[in-house]
Amino acid sequence: MFPGLEITKENNPILFDAIKTAVEKRLVVGMTSQTGWSYAHMANIYARLEDGDRALECLELLCRSCVGPNLFTYHNDWRSQGLSMFWGHGSQPPFQIDANFGLVAAVLEMLVFSTPGMIKLLPALPKSWKKGEIYGVLCRGGIEVDIQWDMGNNQIKTAFTSSSPQRIVVKFPGTPVSIIRESKDIEIADSNYGPNYRELELPAYRKIELIINLDETSL
Repeated sequence: MFPGLEITKENNPILFDAIKTAVEKRLVVGMTSQTGWSYAHMANIYARLEDGDRALECLELLCRSCVGPNLFTYHNDWRSQGLSMFWGHGSQPPFQIDANFGLVAAVLEMLVFSTPGMIKLLPALPKSWKKGEIYGVLCRGGIEVDIQWDMGNNQIKTAFTSSSPQRIVVKFPGTPVSIIRESKDIEIADSNYGPNYRELELPAYRKIELIINLDETSL
């Protein structure tokens, strides 16, 4: 599931649900038995499971326990607050870069996820991230994506720029009530994956801008 692409909700829903169960069993020992890198790893896994609130919980615990004043990440809770696995070796826990990279990766995974032929917008958006924006995300397939979201108004503005002509599936965080296109020649079609998905025809090297209004009851 992470960092691979073999198991997604779309291509293997049975194993996808099994991984949810496996993750919960792994956490039977509790969050305080994690380390810096494993907080980051769990955040990325929760992002792939499309559980934004749990992903954010992992990142908040990581930042509170294992991030130093210089923004380096440490293997354990360097202030001994009891928020991670106890170091107990009489010196400051070692620096480890895994969580530095993993923290940034998790935030990106929460906002955009892609496989060849599919892009998910805001797949694991925490409830507290009501409004925001991200630009220049390069997705698989050579597609650059911009997103602005305002969940208080149930609206997303997005732009796609593809390096080649291609047809993709886009998943939104809710069911679109309306999709406003900047040009009527852009084809948008329903998808067999369900009401939150649409098929989109992308030309090469042309920015395609959309405004999506979402059904509040589907969020």
